[in-house]
Amino acid sequence: MTDVRPWLEELFPIESDFFRLEWVPDSDYRPPHAAPDDLYVLVRLVCWYLNGAEMHIRDVKEQPVLLVSAGRRQDPRIEAYLRGWSAALTTVMESQDLSVGRDDTEAMYADNALACLMPMDLVHADALELTRPQTAEDFSRALLDSRKRLGRFVFPPPKP
Repeated sequence: MTDVRPWLEELFPIESDFFRLEWVPDSDYRPPHAAPDDLYVLVRLVCWYLNGAEMHIRDVKEQPVLLVSAGRRQDPRIEAYLRGWSAALTTVMESQDLSVGRDDTEAMYADNALACLMPMDLVHADALELTRPQTAEDFSRALLDSRKRLGRFVFPPPKP
């Protein structure tokens, strides 16, 4: 099995000005339905908001998430996937920063969208099922280009 701990220690926290995803190391929680070799990690999503010029914590959500499925634990692209996912999530967070504290029509429907999500919404272990991505940049693009994955959280939302 691939030991991902060194990569997690390097890549976390994933953050922007108003959003932060933290890895909670040494958690041994496993959902009852998990396959024996599924790699679950406990992550914490922290979201801030503006009250005037002051930042305050809006939400803190902690949840175990499937990072790598059992069938992909030997995949040689795991490091590329993790690095690409981290870059894509940073892009999403930074784009969402633009919506915090705005009250215009465009932001009204997207403001704090990440704050309304659970950590599991931000992790897409299924990206390792894709055959085309080979590099971190490939995985980042695949995650951001898909409206089923992280692409739907990029602000501003695409015009219909």
